[in-house]
Amino acid sequence: MITTRPEIVHCEDDAARLLELRERLPRTPRLDMSDFFATAGALSQELPEHLRAALRDFRATGNEAGYLMLTGLPVSDEELPETPTSTPAPVERPLLSMEAWLTLIGVELGLPTGYRELRAGTILQDVYPSPNAHYLSSETSETLLEFHTEMAYHKHQPHYVMLACSRADHEGTAATLVGSIRKALPRLDRSTRAELYRKPMRCHVDMAFRPGKDTDPLYQISVLDGHREDPLLAYDRELLDPVDLPAKRALAELSDALDAVTEPVHLKPGSLFIVDNYRTTHARTPFTPRWDGKDRWLHRMYVRVPERMTDSTAQMGDVVDFVGR
Repeated sequence: MITTRPEIVHCEDDAARLLELRERLPRTPRLDMSDFFATAGALSQELPEHLRAALRDFRATGNEAGYLMLTGLPVSDEELPETPTSTPAPVERPLLSMEAWLTLIGVELGLPTGYRELRAGTILQDVYPSPNAHYLSSETSETLLEFHTEMAYHKHQPHYVMLACSRADHEGTAATLVGSIRKALPRLDRSTRAELYRKPMRCHVDMAFRPGKDTDPLYQISVLDGHREDPLLAYDRELLDPVDLPAKRALAELSDALDAVTEPVHLKPGSLFIVDNYRTTHARTPFTPRWDGKDRWLHRMYVRVPERMTDSTAQMGDVVDFVGR
């Protein structure tokens, strides 16, 4: 096993073990997602111990970078169909390698969760470029997808956002940008921190969660919350809408601090990227699709952690309805 930065987990030496586990997963997961997650939950106990230890540590305390990156996972372009152009995926589509790793890792971290209004409630999601995507959508490609905490306005906000790469963009230029509050906090003076803690800010919601085309509901979210020296972060450059001048100034200072500590991460086939969605904000740089069936193709899963939730009945594979904060 290669030793490197703590947020990077090298899996090149684990290929044989992982491929053996994949063979024991259902071949067509969307036919019975409950069985698929139950099987994955049992098999995840057999993941390589160094990988399980990294996941346990990340779940327990996170890290300064705000993410965990797994590299060198087995993937073959030969098994892949053309990059999708619509969602959800066909029920009969066979399990792909990166979907297998996404699931085995996801159930080790917590409860894979679908959101009814988003991607038809699917849990194994495809992320691909779309020519007519709204600028707030992950399907954008040729414009910057701005910094955001995923679903900060949602009562059932995921604790982790997981992205697994089957295909990179052709030029290899698309980067996922990550800004960690643990890195940014020392750049904020005490008065700015106090203002961000002072009261919740107004926040709009993404298009998928709006009840109608011409509606624009507002919710109140705490931008910084929890321990003053190690806060949780809820941030969205497009959707936060502070009312008074002190709040606007504080939010601008936070934006500058996050920009200053931003780290670009390039996802390649065989990479699995896990974002701590309560301590980071993330974005994606533009790229140019060719619409040739070989464009960038990621798989996404949202995961909630049971011990951080008030719903004691939650299970793997739940699809939750929108409830604003």
